[in-house]
Amino acid sequence: WRSFGDLVVTWRATPSLAITSELDAGSQSRPGLDAATWWGAFVSARVALSEKSAIALRAERFSDPDAGISGFAQKLWGVTGTFEHRPHEQLILKLDVRYDHSTAPLFDGPVTGEGMESQLLAVLGAVATF
Repeated sequence: WRSFGDLVVTWRATPSLAITSELDAGSQSRPGLDAATWWGAFVSARVALSEKSAIALRAERFSDPDAGISGFAQKLWGVTGTFEHRPHEQLILKLDVRYDHSTAPLFDGPVTGEGMESQLLAVLGAVATF
């Protein structure tokens, strides 16, 4: 059996500032073993700079000491910064820069087969809305 709970709270502090937090917790039964448990949490702030642009910052924490959901016994934290721009009503362009650090070497490293405990990512994305 797996049980999971998720709580999300968003506060619109001003017309241009939204603060969101989330807490997740779960448990997975395992034959012949104690149940594996995990939890995760994040807080983010998004500020609209104009009608077409916004920035956001997100900090998160994740703990999976029994490798119950991620496959690795680990504690993980990360931060993400985002710039988004809407050049057209139905198109959102996003640049995310993210840093993750884990207590397990689960990120791909420069040597095949050797993982690293942290990673830095930059992702450019596009979202089309209909």
